[in-house]
Amino acid sequence: MHLKKWLLLFINIFGGIAVLGSYVQGILAHPRAAETLWGGVPLSIRPFYTAGMFLAAAGYFAFTYFILFRLDPRQARIFQRFGFGEFNALYAAILLPSALWMPLTFLSVALSAMVNVARVAAQETTSAAVTVLDSRQLSLGMGFLVEKAAQLAEAGSSLSEILAVLNDQIKRSHVFAALDTLEFMRRSGRINRFMSNLGGLMQIKPILTMYEGKPGTVRVRTREGAKKRLLEMLKEVGTLERLAIVHTNAPDRVAELCDQAASMLPDSSIMVADITPVIGVHIGPGAYGFAAVGK
Repeated sequence: MHLKKWLLLFINIFGGIAVLGSYVQGILAHPRAAETLWGGVPLSIRPFYTAGMFLAAAGYFAFTYFILFRLDPRQARIFQRFGFGEFNALYAAILLPSALWMPLTFLSVALSAMVNVARVAAQETTSAAVTVLDSRQLSLGMGFLVEKAAQLAEAGSSLSEILAVLNDQIKRSHVFAALDTLEFMRRSGRINRFMSNLGGLMQIKPILTMYEGKPGTVRVRTREGAKKRLLEMLKEVGTLERLAIVHTNAPDRVAELCDQAASMLPDSSIMVADITPVIGVHIGPGAYGFAAVGK
């Protein structure tokens, strides 16, 4: 078998193990969170989703079999431009985010669990009335909400008025940051060593997002590509009410973002803040991004 085919087989075997391993690990660690994985899909159409997933898996294996055993790597061309080696990059780019999906999904579960603990504590508190609001955000995405609540309380707004304003702001709040390395996600047990090394080899710089309590990931290659995509995502938010740059010990990249994002918020300076250790320990140094509130 051709060397490039052996590499493709290697990527599929170990990448597949990484994906299935992350699923098994996630389900075993969160046995009661199965409903979360459906993402709100109604019960009535779940059988169709399940059938679709099996069909997609069958198509994946059929296509992979054709590439491995029926395609001559010396003659293979993609769009008359790329050779067989691009299949290896394509498969790695598919399997890496798939292995990250489960850990990122359960990041949201962990945040929801914290809210549930707070609600239980509020119910047991009798010395004062406590209302728990799920910010569905993290870092300064939540910080801006706390700031707004304090301003409204100081102005004499009622609890219902404050909650209405905060719920509206939650819908306009976005946090997204690019990771410089996958090593610390590996150390925290969210991905395995193989996927961490493969991501480093391919210069994958995933952008992690949080919007209305739903974490996501955007796959980007190279630091320059990550910075460009961050600025594009910021433009997609639209007109800005508040903006901050969040980072983990990345002052040089913060300075670059400040220069390029300043025109998007001309009437106010851009806040810069360190990401807290609770999150930073998982994403490692060099991460940077935005916490933004649209108008």
